[in-house]
Amino acid sequence: MSERLNEKQLAERWGMTARTLQGWRASGKGPKFIRIGERSIFYRIEDVEAYEAASVVGKPIAPDGWDNTVKRAAAALDIVAKQAKTIKTKTTLIGLRDELRGLLP
Repeated sequence: MSERLNEKQLAERWGMTARTLQGWRASGKGPKFIRIGERSIFYRIEDVEAYEAASVVGKPIAPDGWDNTVKRAAAALDIVAKQAKTIKTKTTLIGLRDELRGLLP
């Protein structure tokens, strides 16, 4: 059986009120929950952790050396784009190059 949190425990974990969680449930927001009877609400820890993981905002931290790899890949796309025979191919390659450059700090 998986570990569960009750409404109060989850509210404390996230630094919010139980009332906020109640509002989320009513509007279909927040993690999946289990209702047992009319008043007992539980959250499985794996659902809470999945919701937390899906809520992470921002760029991921790249491993060491990643930026050099991205720079080399962007440079290679630039070279290939210059040799492209059709405008559509060139545009696609330039778009990919620019996306890679956007990953750089």
